[in-house]
Amino acid sequence: MKTKFYLRDVAEEGELSPKSKQRTICAYFTYHGKRVRLSTKMRVNPSDWNEKREEFRGIGNEVANKNARLKQIERKAEEIFNSLQAAGIPLEPKTLTEEIHKALFPEKYIKPAQKDNLLSFVEWYIATNPNKIKKGTMKTYMQFVPLFKELALNEGKLFLEFDSVDLDWETTFTSFLFDKSHGRNTVGRHIKNIKALMSLANRRGLHMNMKFKDFKKISEDAFSIYLTEEEITAIYNTSMPSELEGVRDVFVFSCLTGLRFSDVMALQKHNWYGDFICIETIKTEDPLKIPLRKTAKAILEKYDGNIPKFYNAKYNKLIKEIASLIPSLDVNVTFKVSKGNKKTEIVKKKYLLVQSHTARRSFATNEYARGTKTAIIMAITGHKTEKDFWKYIRKDQQEKAEDLLIDFKLRDF
Repeated sequence: MKTKFYLRDVAEEGELSPKSKQRTICAYFTYHGKRVRLSTKMRVNPSDWNEKREEFRGIGNEVANKNARLKQIERKAEEIFNSLQAAGIPLEPKTLTEEIHKALFPEKYIKPAQKDNLLSFVEWYIATNPNKIKKGTMKTYMQFVPLFKELALNEGKLFLEFDSVDLDWETTFTSFLFDKSHGRNTVGRHIKNIKALMSLANRRGLHMNMKFKDFKKISEDAFSIYLTEEEITAIYNTSMPSELEGVRDVFVFSCLTGLRFSDVMALQKHNWYGDFICIETIKTEDPLKIPLRKTAKAILEKYDGNIPKFYNAKYNKLIKEIASLIPSLDVNVTFKVSKGNKKTEIVKKKYLLVQSHTARRSFATNEYARGTKTAIIMAITGHKTEKDFWKYIRKDQQEKAEDLLIDFKLRDF
């Protein structure tokens, strides 16, 4: 199935508002000689639409999110088409249109729940705000539903009432999650989101219980690695199949700029200004001006400023395959992870621990090791506090001790 995005014809738009010349973005889905058309419910001024690339022009968080929504529509339609085809369901345009609509605009098909307790409020909020919630947050919200339902069976329905959410409630909830072997950071995320949802419900006048504000943050430093400059150089210089070359270049570029994977994927040619790239980060909407090292600039030149694009899951899979080609990464690493309230020792090959975020941690750690001032590194990575920044410095105690020994040898006594 092929997807094409286009602006609806002016004649179909009807009389345009005198305050706006925006047009509706529509999508054609073509398959087996048939065609389905639907509105994306998104509008754009023609001057802000790239007809050739079928996407919004411009930079910044808002533009990136709109283009991500178009990609989501394309992927979702493809998934539905494949699932219907695999199930042997006749692919009539009416059927396909309805299924795509259900997936893209669930608020029209899901009856909002009553908002009389925390569970029903979460269900209502998910159903009515699908496009206003970040993907990662939505995932944790969706995880609430089965957890709360299971807890209601164990503790009784009163457990779900807004007025029941107090410190005893927090203890019961966290113990329940630990018994199910959830890690401390996962539990902490759930508690953080419960506080946010309770606050939101309070602002909507659904309850007056403010005891949730006393819930304590639960977290721990997750184990992660960084790559030395020698290892990054080895990755860049290692000969590999052409299908891995683009992933390799993106990873090395990330290691040399400190950009998050999402920001690298949002880079366009117009973000490149000679020895610098200038962007507005997707996560924090911070404007950043980042200097380019020689190799980073060479990578941009190789692709004429248009960095190859990948889905995160595929990228993380392939970068491990690339890392496995480096002898120094074919070593065992031992670390501990939390399973519930217990620590479990894990042994893994180092190359299996390489992922998209390894690049950003490697940048921060290597620049710190070179003696670059912390304030300068933070200006590039966009960290607001030193507390958050130090979480990215991945030198272990042994490495720090060896660095100190070198410094000791340079002293007079």
